[in-house]
Amino acid sequence: VLLLMFFSFQKANAQTPGWQWANAIGGAGGDFVYSIVPDPAGNGDVYTTGHFTGTVDFDPGAGTLNLLGSIGNVINWQSSINNGSSWTVITNTTTSLSYTNITQNTLYMATLQNSSFCKVDTSSIASFTINPLSNAGTITYTGNDTVCYYTNNGTLNLTGYVGNVFSWISSTNNGASWSVISNSSNSLNYSGLTQTKWYKAIVQSANCPADTSTYQAINVLLSFTVSAGKDTTISLGQSITLNGSGSGSPLWSSSSSISNPNIFNPTTSPLFTSTYMLSVTDVNGCINSDTVMITVVIISTDVSVSTVFSPNGDGINDNWFIKNIAVYPENEVTIFNIYGNEVFHKKGYNNDWQGTYNGNSLPDGTYFYIVKTSPVDPPLKGSLDIFRK
Repeated sequence: VLLLMFFSFQKANAQTPGWQWANAIGGAGGDFVYSIVPDPAGNGDVYTTGHFTGTVDFDPGAGTLNLLGSIGNVINWQSSINNGSSWTVITNTTTSLSYTNITQNTLYMATLQNSSFCKVDTSSIASFTINPLSNAGTITYTGNDTVCYYTNNGTLNLTGYVGNVFSWISSTNNGASWSVISNSSNSLNYSGLTQTKWYKAIVQSANCPADTSTYQAINVLLSFTVSAGKDTTISLGQSITLNGSGSGSPLWSSSSSISNPNIFNPTTSPLFTSTYMLSVTDVNGCINSDTVMITVVIISTDVSVSTVFSPNGDGINDNWFIKNIAVYPENEVTIFNIYGNEVFHKKGYNNDWQGTYNGNSLPDGTYFYIVKTSPVDPPLKGSLDIFRK
């Protein structure tokens, strides 16, 4: 057990003399003499010689207590390890007492009597206060000691320490230099680290020299590159392929629809200017993100209905086309045959009808349409012709 030792004196009886410290003798070796002005009552005072160290190495505290200025004979010496609540008799009738290896707070005093006709008296008390050496303990952590760039947080805990936490310190250059963290608790939270950082705790027990723990490193993985592509401008109704890149698993997010959010190059047809975020998760489970803005320009809002189309599968004019219908997402379209029977109806039409009814191709001929661009605007009415041959 590593200990440091300090001692002081106090008077055991009510007749307290004037006290003063004697000059120290010795010096470099650390030998000290302490004395007290003699008590006029003649009960004597205690002084001690011995070697005491102020370093972290334990000194056994070997030395001698000597009784000066006493009148009478020493009956015995006594010691107490419970602050004077009880005393243990030490068989010693001389005016000096050797001590060694004191490991706990201890009091000493001498008992004297001048003659059998005089009362028994006690000397002043020599008090030894023993403080345990500082022990900085061990740093533990919650979670993982290897974390993702910036998107990280955790807690360091100090266990097994002796004393009080004075502060924490950290280093970002492998211990070449340290910065003080003002924190006197036994736990330390960290978050948003962008580089590997070492942490230590400093602990001090009473007035003993402080002790510093071994370091705990939180290793930060390097950031990886993610690109959502360049900002682009398109016309309303136009589709665009997003050009994302990165190393890992992609996930797109936006208020506008995306053909497949789990690939790097999905397509989208935004009805308004939209921002798309690409988040990529790498093999370590770390996530990095980038955004791209697709600006939508409305060239014209006039709706123009095609009056003829040829859905024969040749890739030319196969769909019934209504210009700028995408400007009106709340549109509603209805088609009738010449007998007034409804053959097609859709809300939110997007130019995808190929002249079918219940999955079958309608015969060539004339049909009639009603196009409502919104619930409040007047409908557009007219005829259209289907020609497949």
